[in-house]
Parts: sequence; structure tokens; C-alpha cells
Amino acid sequence: MTLRERGIDAPVRIGVPGPTNIKTLLKFAARCGVETSASVMKKYGVSLAKLIGVAGPDKMVDAFATGLHSEHHPVRLHFYPFGGLTRTVEWIEKYNAAD
Repeated sequence: MTLRERGIDAPVRIGVPGPTNIKTLLKFAARCGVETSASVMKKYGVSLAKLIGVAGPDKMVDAFATGLHSEHHPVRLHFYPFGGLTRTVEWIEKYNAAD
């Protein structure tokens, strides 16, 4: 049963990592006790072979935008600025401008 089916209409915040390099993202995941798997990383466009690259949350945010409908609202994203606040804000502005 979902939150909304239970009559809970409080806002939901989904935590999303802001753009950062893969090594930093994996380091934070390990510190927080979050298990990462190659399949999950691949699903969101992260190549473990390219650990020096920067990953943004584009695919993850796109998946939320596609999968969330009116019955899920209010749902908002909370960005964790692992790659820096400025980089995260710039990514949000760029993503919104492209939408």
C-alpha cells in the first residue's frame, strides 16, 4: 500500500545526488552505508570504467518525472550537493531550462 492510499498527503522529498565525479559519489555512499551495485549505477548512466568522469542525476530525475503522476503529489526532490553547491545549482538551472 502506498502513502497516498493510506491517506498520507504530506509532501515527500526524494534525495538525489547532485552532479559529482563517480569516485566522490561512491565515497559518500560508503560513508553512509549505502550499497552500490554496478547494475544500479549502469541504470542511471554511470560507467564504472569511467571513474574520473562527472555524473549528473539526469536519468534519475527523468525517471522520476516520467513515473510520478498527480496521485503522487506533492513530491519534491532534495539535492545532496556532493560535487559542490554551485555545481548543483548550475545543473538544476540547466535542467530546468532544457525542460
